[in-house]
Amino acid sequence: LYTAAGLIMGAALAIIIILITAKIQNKLLSTEDIKNNFNIDIIATVSDIKNKKKGDRSRLLITDRNVGLPFIETFKLIRTKIENANHKKGFTVFAITSSTESEGKTTCSSNIALSLAKSGKSVLLIDADLRKPAVCKTLGISLEDEKGIYDIVNGMSVEYGTRALNG
Repeated sequence: LYTAAGLIMGAALAIIIILITAKIQNKLLSTEDIKNNFNIDIIATVSDIKNKKKGDRSRLLITDRNVGLPFIETFKLIRTKIENANHKKGFTVFAITSSTESEGKTTCSSNIALSLAKSGKSVLLIDADLRKPAVCKTLGISLEDEKGIYDIVNGMSVEYGTRALNG
C-alpha cells in the first residue's frame, strides 16, 4: 500500500514539476510564439544558409546567383510586404535589430535595401552598429576615410555625411 501511494505521489510530483517548468520557461520557439507574446506581425522568415566551408563568412547578397532562388525570392517577398506597408499605412522607416551578433542583421538589411533599389525605390541604408559596422564591407564599398555614424551624428564629419547622402 505504501509503495503504491509513494509511486502515485512521485508521479504526481513529477507532473507538477514539469508543468511548472513549462509555464515559467521563457523561450520563443516559433514565429507563432512571437506573434502571440508580442502582438506583432511577422513579415517573413529567412532560412539559415549554411556555407560549405566552416568559418566562411562570405557575404550573401541577392545579386549573387550562387545563393539560390529561394533566398532571392524571400527578399522579394519582404520587399513586397514593405511596399504594401508603406502604401497602406505610410510606413517609410524600418529597423532591423537583434540583441546579439551574427544573427543576420547586416545580411537582411543589405538584401532588403538591394531588393528595394532594384525595384526603383530610393533607399537609405544606415549602419548604426558602433562597434562593428559591416554594411560597407558586405556591399563591397570602400571608404577613403574611416568616419562612421558616430562622427556624422556628432558633427565631426559633416562633409562625409553630406557626401554619403548625395552619393
